[in-house]
Amino acid sequence: MIMERFESSVREINRSREAVYDRITDPQVYDKIKDQAANAPVDMRFDGETVTLNVSPVGDITLSLVEKVRPERLTFQTTQSMIPFTLQLLLTETGPESCTAQVAVEAEIPFFLKGMVSGPLNDGLEKVIDMMAQAFN
Repeated sequence: MIMERFESSVREINRSREAVYDRITDPQVYDKIKDQAANAPVDMRFDGETVTLNVSPVGDITLSLVEKVRPERLTFQTTQSMIPFTLQLLLTETGPESCTAQVAVEAEIPFFLKGMVSGPLNDGLEKVIDMMAQAFN
C-alpha cells in the first residue's frame, strides 16, 4: 500500500479563520447542516464529534474528530471505512476578516485501487470545499 495525499482546491472565505473555526466546531451548526444534507446525494448523520456518511455503493463511513488546533486545523480519522483515512480541514489567515480553506485526505490505498478511487475522492473533496465556501460567503 502507498500513502497518498489528496487535496481540494483552496477557497477564499470572507470571514476570519477564528470565526470559521468556531462555527465549524459549534455542535449546534450541525443541526442546520442536517437540514441542508437532506437534499444531498449522501446521507449524513452527526453525533457530537462524529459524522457518518452513507455513500453508495461503499456504505457507511464514520469519521471522528481526533485533533483540534485552534484556529488553523481540524483532523478527523475514520473509525469505520473500507480504506482507513485521515481528513483535515486547513484554515489559513489572509487578512483580518478573510481566510482560505482547504480539505485534504491522507490514505493508504492499494496500488490497484488508486486509479478507481482517485477521481471520485478528488470530486468529493471539491464538493465539500464548495459547500463550505458557500456556507460562509
